[in-house]
Amino acid sequence: MIKKTILLCLVLKIVTAVAALSALGESVHNYGAATFSGSEYPVEHITAEAYPEKQITVSGVVKNACLNPAKGTVVIYFLDSNYDVVCTTEADVNNHKIINPGGSGAFEASAMIDNVLDIKKVYIEFVKN
Repeated sequence: MIKKTILLCLVLKIVTAVAALSALGESVHNYGAATFSGSEYPVEHITAEAYPEKQITVSGVVKNACLNPAKGTVVIYFLDSNYDVVCTTEADVNNHKIINPGGSGAFEASAMIDNVLDIKKVYIEFVKN
């Protein structure tokens, strides 16, 4: 079993969390998740799973901690062991519907990456629109 660590960070007020182990030979590598807090739009309940088909899927929830309704997308940046961005993807939050103050909206995005086991960081940025 090969131990890998993936670090999940939130670009808005960069917050770092520890993730889990993965193993070669399994059909799915689950990098685990951590709950983030802070900022006006904290990203919570993040999971990142890599599949043998060179696909990695990231999901989570954006909470609206502001006093005004908001809607937007998340931009997800995948960084390799050299901390170079190897791929980016976007996803609508809450099906691009408004998130009321105190409410939250889910997102999920997938990307095809040649070497998913070489991913070291995933940065997630909420972009209000």
